Amino acid sequence: MKHSFYLLLILSLFYFSCSSDTEKATSDTLKQIESSSDKKTEAFETLGKNPCNLISAELVIKYFDVSESELEKDERVNSEKLSWLDYCTYRWKKPNYDEIKKRNTDLMIANTKKMMANKSKEVESAMKIATTMEKAEFSLGITNIRLHKTDEKALKSFKQSHTVPSDADMLKLDEEIEKQAADKKISNEDADKGKKLAGGIQHSLKFQTVEGIGTTASWDFLAGRLDVLYGTIQFGVIIHTGEGLDKDIEKAKRIADEIISKI
Repeated sequence: MKHSFYLLLILSLFYFSCSSDTEKATSDTLKQIESSSDKKTEAFETLGKNPCNLISAELVIKYFDVSESELEKDERVNSEKLSWLDYCTYRWKKPNYDEIKKRNTDLMIANTKKMMANKSKEVESAMKIATTMEKAEFSLGITNIRLHKTDEKALKSFKQSHTVPSDADMLKLDEEIEKQAADKKISNEDADKGKKLAGGIQHSLKFQTVEGIGTTASWDFLAGRLDVLYGTIQFGVIIHTGEGLDKDIEKAKRIADEIISKI
């Protein structure tokens, strides 16, 4: 439970912590924004309450050589309002699924033993292992669904959330973790665990700007996701083609276009 509390706290604070180093949007930039109309915004808000409205088995089959019977659907849906935590993802096994799973299990066991001997690097090591292990399944999905109030706030928020926090930001985050720990009567030991978790996430964050889709877009390496901003509308395309980063981004852009066309 405490790890869950710290993870949500850290993710929330990361989202707002980079404002000091993020370049403010100029009036010229804002004039170039492809603003989503009120009609599109309303449609997105309605459809986005269930992410599976925006991505379907038919869409997966259109872009991948897979049959519907092979697809496994995983979803988290809050039908009452938009939530950046909600998702709808389709997965299907690679031909060598069992071999990959065994190799990953062996790797996790071996590295767990190493981490136990160096607890200060435990979280960072776990992050590195998770991001370097081969995935046993192909995937396509949508998550990180947001609707911002204005184009300016949308662009500023997007840039902040796709910038790696600076050391100064991390110091502020440590202070906030200590404050939250004191308010909730959490021990110093658990507060330190929260700080280590934050440090592990910071070292694993990496983003790449992607051109040619929406107002702006960014590939999130840790999440394996293309985040797209279209006016005030934001969403993330989760994808793993098994063909490398360039192919993931290429297909994610095409899927994002399909999603935008739905609204």
